[in-house]
Order: sequence, then structure tokens, then C-alpha cells
Amino acid sequence: MFKGIPNSESAEVSKGAVIMSLRQNSEDLSLLNKFLDVRESEVQSSKEALILNIEIAEIYRDAGLVDAAYEAFLDARDQAIQEGDNDLANELDAEAVKLMLE
Repeated sequence: MFKGIPNSESAEVSKGAVIMSLRQNSEDLSLLNKFLDVRESEVQSSKEALILNIEIAEIYRDAGLVDAAYEAFLDARDQAIQEGDNDLANELDAEAVKLMLE
């Protein structure tokens, strides 16, 4: 988890459950979509949207979906740059590169 990024868990569907579901069947996105529906409804600011994008990248990474995680980390990095958070952008870029080196 990145510094300053809260570990929010949706009351209805946890990140852990989504990760387990994707590990079992990466093509079944139903639980991920349910998680995203709930989390997106909670987003009130661009910073919270950035946090959600990082959560998505972490879900993909933890589920072993390397290509999707790579793209999601780069998307979050671009958003961090737009937010003016260059330190976070550098962390996200490093995480994306690390995925490609593993």
C-alpha cells in the first residue's frame, strides 16, 4: 500500500474477495464490477478517484493479472501527475516497472 493511501474496504465486497475471485477465474469480472460500483459511488474528489485507481491496480497485481496491473499503475501515475503529486507518480511508475521485471 502506498503512503497516504487509506486501505478502504467496501462493506459489501472486500478487496480480498475480489482478488480471490479473479485468481480463480480472471474472466469473471462480476465481483470486481460489484466492488467498483460501490467504491465509485463513494468517490467525492479527484484525489479519491486516484486512490480508487491505485486500489484497482493493486487488485490486478495481487490477482496475478500483470498486464492489467501494469496499465492500471501507469494510468494512476498519469493521474498523480495531473494532481501534482510527483512523489506518488514516481512510486506508481516504479511499481509498474517492477511488474515488468518480475
